[in-house]
Amino acid sequence: MHKSDRQHKILSVIAAKPIARQDELAKLLRKNGFSVTQASISRDLDELGVVKLDGVYSQPQVNPPGNRFGIREIVPAGDTLIVAKFEPGMASAAAVRMDAAR
Repeated sequence: MHKSDRQHKILSVIAAKPIARQDELAKLLRKNGFSVTQASISRDLDELGVVKLDGVYSQPQVNPPGNRFGIREIVPAGDTLIVAKFEPGMASAAAVRMDAAR
């Protein structure tokens, strides 16, 4: 099966039931005929933008165009500081992207 099939199944599985660990997800995928490793699952979750919310994997929320990271509000907090408020589960994804952009 192809990567796109596997990724589609990952999204279906996490939408259908709470999955807290990658090995749990791997077991379900293998039962459905997919050959997976922890590394491939980790890459797929990253590519799909899947986040952990309340301890379980969750699909990212669809954000309006131009708002890839689910920013709710940006509040000035001094002359050189801001506070960014995000949709649930999106702050970590935004932080990873900001760190990578340095």
